Amino acid sequence: MLNETQIRQQIYDAAKKYVGVKEYPANSNKCKFSQWWGMNAAWCQMFVNYIYYHQFKWCPTGGSQNSSKGTAYTPWARQWYEKNGLWLKPSQTPKIGDAIYFDWGKDGVVDHVGIVVQKYPGHVKTIEGNTGMNNWSNGGAVMECNRSLSVVAGYGSLPLKSIESIDDRLEYPEYPEQGPIETGDRGEEIGIWEARMKERGWDIEVDRYFSKDDEKILRYFQAEKGLVVDGILGPNSWAAAWEYPIT
Repeated sequence: MLNETQIRQQIYDAAKKYVGVKEYPANSNKCKFSQWWGMNAAWCQMFVNYIYYHQFKWCPTGGSQNSSKGTAYTPWARQWYEKNGLWLKPSQTPKIGDAIYFDWGKDGVVDHVGIVVQKYPGHVKTIEGNTGMNNWSNGGAVMECNRSLSVVAGYGSLPLKSIESIDDRLEYPEYPEQGPIETGDRGEEIGIWEARMKERGWDIEVDRYFSKDDEKILRYFQAEKGLVVDGILGPNSWAAAWEYPIT
């Protein structure tokens, strides 16, 4: 079991390795984090959720977005922290790994989120997704930033008493970066999914080829688990193969 210092360092290390990652093509919101969440949209909260989820299988939820991957809407995430007594004012001191929310226009509505690295007098060092030099809220890259305290709306403190450490959660392979898998595709990652489905009891051949039979099995599986039935092995169907109970 990890202690608090190790947990927070783990979050930083996980976020740090993605610095420099950019959406492609530009201005498309298409990237590893929006693909994982399942929606092409502004992805700053998706980035934070991705980091938290892959460490603890936890994310802030809210509004109509209450999946295990959390909400992608920053105002709803803020409401979750406030409701659970974990919201810190800008004048308070966050710790490494906490979420930091910004209000560029100072209108009371949070516009953007990142992960705290260190608070200094007058500014905070962060790691943020979907930011850039010319567009702080939708700039398309993961960057290390230094933000003035004047634009900080507050901080979301980690719910350390309720989250599980990475040592206690079910680990499974990350979704392939090349994108959705469809009939006719081949690759090592298909074999990983086929082997997992075989473990779940499906009569499937592990040959690293996504055949019409594979698609048929996937459609049955998607229907059984209440997923979108499209026969395409996307991030939600991939995760479900490990996360959802065997029935």
